[in-house]
Amino acid sequence: MTKNDFIYELNVLKQYNRNRIKLIDFIISGISVETKTCNKIHTCMLSSWLETRELFLKRLYDPDIIRNLYLLNEEWYEESQKVCDLLTQKEKVAKKSIFGKLVKKKKFKIGEEDKDKVITYQMALKELTQKIHEILKKMKKRAEALSTEKLMS
Repeated sequence: MTKNDFIYELNVLKQYNRNRIKLIDFIISGISVETKTCNKIHTCMLSSWLETRELFLKRLYDPDIIRNLYLLNEEWYEESQKVCDLLTQKEKVAKKSIFGKLVKKKKFKIGEEDKDKVITYQMALKELTQKIHEILKKMKKRAEALSTEKLMS
């Protein structure tokens, strides 16, 4: 892997981080999304990247930074799961209805009664997203400052 490849990976992760909060925003604002978009932590791109690059990251960064990134990502998924749980509840209700049985591709919205709860989750997720983004930004800045030889040694 080259220095440019690593910086590219960090950029992709920053975009992934932005996109996943947009998905939550869509769910909360009432734009229908398929429930399968609610991923679990083990299918998360950031989690997979942290595991795959663990040894490499430990050479470049303070272990506390990597641990903090991992913990923030776990916390992000715990908070997002609350939104996904609301979707799952709606899905179970819809499957029991005659219409739900007829429609193969189901899409669900957060109901009015759950919007207040979900706004609290949304604020927490935005804060976590920002913290993750800041760490990735610092990691990129450090990677850019290192020589290619130092980064790849």
